[in-house]
Amino acid sequence: MILQEKAFEKCKNILIHNYKISKENKTIIFYDENTTLSKLLLEGYSKALDFLKFDFESYNFHAIPVEKVLEITSKLKEKDLVILIQSNSFRVSSYRWRNILHEAGLKVIEHAHMEKNDEDETETYINSLTYDLPYYLEVSKHLKEKLNNSK
Repeated sequence: MILQEKAFEKCKNILIHNYKISKENKTIIFYDENTTLSKLLLEGYSKALDFLKFDFESYNFHAIPVEKVLEITSKLKEKDLVILIQSNSFRVSSYRWRNILHEAGLKVIEHAHMEKNDEDETETYINSLTYDLPYYLEVSKHLKEKLNNSK
């Protein structure tokens, strides 16, 4: 399987299984194109959202003013999704923007500091996005039992 196909599959699973978004949710992707990995993730999420026929828009963070970025996110409703694909980090305030978005009731996926990954680590990063639902369900069941039986 080629890397673009892997990215598409991994991103699609993150959207469906981790974030449980649906057609009722709007998605905004803020990205940059400074690294191979950021471009690959943009392509993966865009193709996945297209495939799922979900409503989304994408913006190159560095091509629009911060005021426009804030205006775009202020129009989102609770449980809408913001995806941040950053070669370094996006600054809109002195406080962590991801936290501000989360506090507004938005779901946030953040891929930060992509520039710290060497080119030969790109495939490893994409492979690490695996979602293993059966494993998580089994582990959470055992953890719940242990917590319920603890004193």
